[in-house]
Amino acid sequence: MNGLKRTEPEDIKPQALLFKIEEARLPFSCVVVEGSDDGDIFWEIALHKNLSPVIYHVGGRKSVKKVFDHCPTEKRKHIVFCADLDTWVFAEVPEEYQEIHFTQGYSIENDLFADGEQALMNLLRPNERDLFSRIMSNVADWFAFEAEKLDKRRLTEGEIDSDFEDISIIQEIEWGDGSLKLAFLEKQGYVRNLADQDN
Repeated sequence: MNGLKRTEPEDIKPQALLFKIEEARLPFSCVVVEGSDDGDIFWEIALHKNLSPVIYHVGGRKSVKKVFDHCPTEKRKHIVFCADLDTWVFAEVPEEYQEIHFTQGYSIENDLFADGEQALMNLLRPNERDLFSRIMSNVADWFAFEAEKLDKRRLTEGEIDSDFEDISIIQEIEWGDGSLKLAFLEKQGYVRNLADQDN
């Protein structure tokens, strides 16, 4: 572990972190991320770079933006802000958030998969690879349908963050065959859309 002492990422509310920033009670280098999984990922990255920042997870992209928005400009040089692009992957990051480090894809999980797809696929058994491919195909089709509904102008202007934030897609998968649950697809209007295309 290169002699570095791991500091567990700290779960903190945006207001409490802003108070620490104002009172100058932050460590010299810290990273602000969305959630605890992000904190673990960034710690591993820091470890490989021989760094030991304190990592704070604040509970989502809106919270990262809130801390960034209220952080005095002169204090930002000691803080690395990281967030998922989410639906901004279809638009542009607003000018005022250019200093935040965003993922290349929709989320950090997408970036990790893109960088290590072959290694991850090698961990799966052949039947798991087949199920994974079916799941990915079904989710990709649904996601493309949802993305078409987004108002790109409102996304770019930052009026909306994500139309997907209330959806936990993992709960909507039929694990036997990799399809998405019919009730979920009907609720989203996806099934109705397919029927319209057939007519």
